[in-house]
Amino acid sequence: MADIGILNGEVIFYQRIEAYELVNAYNNGNLKGTLKNIAARLNEESNPIIMLVKEKL
Repeated sequence: MADIGILNGEVIFYQRIEAYELVNAYNNGNLKGTLKNIAARLNEESNPIIMLVKEKL
């Protein structure tokens, strides 16, 4: 579930992701970049992650 809208002039939208979803995506090789680095430190019982998406300038 994503909440869309310019939050503070910088963040375009954010999305809450359950840890088990990130762990599964990481194990299947579906992640890259910062999200991959974060998922590498998680286990399925970790707290949910809030992903902030910013406009690339």
